[in-house]
Amino acid sequence: MNFESRIVTLRTQNRKYHDLPAYYERLHELYAALDEGMEGISTMILSPTLEHQIRHHESSGHWTSAQSCWEVRLQQSPDNVEYHLGLLCCLWNLGHYDTLRIHIESAWMVGAWDDVQSIIDLPDVTKSQVVIGRLLLAMRTQDSTAINQALTNARLVLGGPIAAARPSNYRRSYEAMLDLHLTHELETIYTGISTLPQRTARVNPALENLSELLGKVAGGQIKYHFAHLSNKGANP
Repeated sequence: MNFESRIVTLRTQNRKYHDLPAYYERLHELYAALDEGMEGISTMILSPTLEHQIRHHESSGHWTSAQSCWEVRLQQSPDNVEYHLGLLCCLWNLGHYDTLRIHIESAWMVGAWDDVQSIIDLPDVTKSQVVIGRLLLAMRTQDSTAINQALTNARLVLGGPIAAARPSNYRRSYEAMLDLHLTHELETIYTGISTLPQRTARVNPALENLSELLGKVAGGQIKYHFAHLSNKGANP
């Protein structure tokens, strides 16, 4: 490999130390991408960057250590989507499915639908935010059968805690009632936009404003989704 040859050349020329770390770091990155052993090259890097540590831990399967590094990254840049997805990957590999609730919300809010799909595909995961994620994905497909199935499943899962709670135990079922209300609102909004007939010229600007607001809150792909539905309703 060219990098390896270059490193050997620099070392035989007795070049100063500061010329070599960049080559070691790049070689470590290449080894990680090729799934090659990195222990040897890691010993040559005396001051590893946080990215280096994350790469090393993930390639070695040390997901708890990688999680700690991603959490440090998120403290430095809380709005960075890549860092959220990196932490999500660690939680997934560690089997911390309860913690995924927070991160699936983050994923759909930034329009990272591939990551939402990855979370809901996990086996034996029926958390409230997961069933809502399934509902959102079904609505994006505009498949009425898939939407009805997702709605039915959401009501069954979200209604379980309410049915199990005693009438006096309001606190226990409060979160479930909020989630059911959210499910109902999603169904109402989707049905209303999908069946919206052509109205006066004032309707389209209002829909465009709604689409823009939704886009700012939930990411560009949701913006496109609602804009597409609006056009469909205006041109049956």
